Amino acid sequence: MIDEYAKKLINVGELKITSGVLEMFGRRGILLPITSYQYLFEILFKIFGEKIFDILYECGFKHGKTSVIESREKFKITRREYLDNIIRAGNLMGLGEAKIISISDKKIIIRLTNSPMVEIFKKMGIKTKRPVDSFEEGIFSGIFSEIYRTKMSSKETKCVFLNDPYCEFIIERQK
Repeated sequence: MIDEYAKKLINVGELKITSGVLEMFGRRGILLPITSYQYLFEILFKIFGEKIFDILYECGFKHGKTSVIESREKFKITRREYLDNIIRAGNLMGLGEAKIISISDKKIIIRLTNSPMVEIFKKMGIKTKRPVDSFEEGIFSGIFSEIYRTKMSSKETKCVFLNDPYCEFIIERQK
């Protein structure tokens, strides 16, 4: 069964899969099983230890910021409509199911369930007392920094990896 949002994107030409190329919003992507990422993270963890979380955050930040920059002019919609669409796109890409819980000019709260990072790090058997969704943390920081045109920081305050019922992120203007 195809997600309704995916059908909409296909119908307006924003999601294409042809000749071995998957493209969403004009950006090429790849679909890989979660174990492929697990293998990559196992190697990175062996080399960098918990610094892997800093690497994932920076990668996520660049991804989030670039996503906004590349699509800002393409879609002439309100900030809230844009945020709803980018959340739905992330959900469609398999980053879990994110929901905006509250939003203001100073603080945004996002909840995430079905996080692939939690699954990956559990399968790896990592022992850490920190939340593991650093990639998503970076994505949210990058997205909101670019949308608000000021440095925004994202902090994961709850994480399923640490036995919380969901992952939760608080995004605020940096002081």
